[in-house]
Amino acid sequence: MPSFVQYLREKDEEKLFRYLVYSGYFILGVSIVLYFVLPRFGAAMMGRLNGIFRNPNGIGIYAALFGMLAIVIFNFRPSSFSRKDHWTGIVLISLVLLLSGSRNSMVSLLLFIMLVPLCRISNITGILFVVVLGVFGFWLLNNLEALVADLGYAEFFRLDTLDMASGRIYVWEAAWLEIQQKGFWAGEGFAYAEEVRWMGKYYEVIPDLVQHQGNIHNSYLTFWMNIGLIGMLLFFVPLIGYFFKAMFKTHFAFPLLVSAGFLAFFESWLTASLNSWSIIFYITLTLLLQGKYFPPTQKEVSLHLQKTEE
Repeated sequence: MPSFVQYLREKDEEKLFRYLVYSGYFILGVSIVLYFVLPRFGAAMMGRLNGIFRNPNGIGIYAALFGMLAIVIFNFRPSSFSRKDHWTGIVLISLVLLLSGSRNSMVSLLLFIMLVPLCRISNITGILFVVVLGVFGFWLLNNLEALVADLGYAEFFRLDTLDMASGRIYVWEAAWLEIQQKGFWAGEGFAYAEEVRWMGKYYEVIPDLVQHQGNIHNSYLTFWMNIGLIGMLLFFVPLIGYFFKAMFKTHFAFPLLVSAGFLAFFESWLTASLNSWSIIFYITLTLLLQGKYFPPTQKEVSLHLQKTEE
């Protein structure tokens, strides 16, 4: 992935950036059209936007990660995009996040937007902000339900499912019990977490687990169950190392680390190498590792060769 992205940037950075941005716009735009024109396909239960991902959280994660990529691209090559391009992105991403009701995706993108200007001052400023936010978060969690209800957004934020993270708490508890019983160090093998049959043994211990649908909804627990603590260290230590390397080149690295890390806590999108979400994440990280530069386009090279021949 890094080598391919670098090759495309060196060949024609402007074209690569335009393709990435406009293809993202197309995916979000088609999802919104389906929601209104073909609601049976484009909308999930409770009227949430499904889009072409057929899952509200799936399209929400895509919108958040694509939003981070778009912000990076707009800052790396501002002359290649008009104000209309910027507003198109703002409208599409905002609509998708609001219609999908993906709370985790909203918070993740908001974290990124808040951290970027702070890290532009200094990465230390961004780190201190995250520490303060983490401390403040405990108070916020204890008072969030009352605050949201007072503002009149209880139905929008699905307040009745907020305290148990839409049932995720139950499956996280079961997953942790399973990890401690077997596969703590080396895991149980790839895709073991997806075989939801293992949950059955915990129905008596955690009765509410019976109502849960889907997998673990947590990238870290999914990694741990599949490849163990050893595999997690082998994956995350180099990955975090790449982020630290990128932090010396651009102020977008730490915001991406925090925001994507937060988003991975509520869904298992990071555990697959080339799904619709992780590929956006890795493209963004690759751009940050390469840094901001403006290699000549093919047109510029051709003009230079013509002048040289003359």
